[in-house]
Amino acid sequence: MIAQLAAEGLPVDGCCRVLGVSDSGYYAYRSRPLSARALRQQWLTGLISEVHLDPLAPEVATGDYLRSWLAGRGRLKQSTARSYREHIEHYLVPLLGDIPVARLRADHIAQMFETIRGWNASIGQQRAEGRALIVLEGDVRKVPRSSATQPCTGCTPRCAERSMPRSSSG
Repeated sequence: MIAQLAAEGLPVDGCCRVLGVSDSGYYAYRSRPLSARALRQQWLTGLISEVHLDPLAPEVATGDYLRSWLAGRGRLKQSTARSYREHIEHYLVPLLGDIPVARLRADHIAQMFETIRGWNASIGQQRAEGRALIVLEGDVRKVPRSSATQPCTGCTPRCAERSMPRSSSG
């Protein structure tokens, strides 16, 4: 605290007198090496800073922050972590990932949900027509036999960037 006050321009001897510390005691404390505990705390603080991005920093993109946030969630059940990761990678990053967190607004979230509703309507229409393809992590699920060789229609960004695997048997 004395060092902070001195950095603001207050005299060290006055700060020591007000706080009830001798000048020589303060200077001895300042010249001592850090304890093992203080070194470990300093190291952990640096490590935490690397893992967790400051969401208010103007350059931090929402996608980077969400991935950092998930990495900091150490004690999640495996299924919960997988669910969070899938939502982040399939919906949040494609739709919000490039927006800086500091500039993220409710309108962005509303637009994301509107886009997802549009995807769901498209998927519902494809299912009604008997041609819905659901692509999750490389697996094609609920594919009618007649549609097994048709390409995906790109109903989501994840789906659009993949090419559909061919059916191996009928």
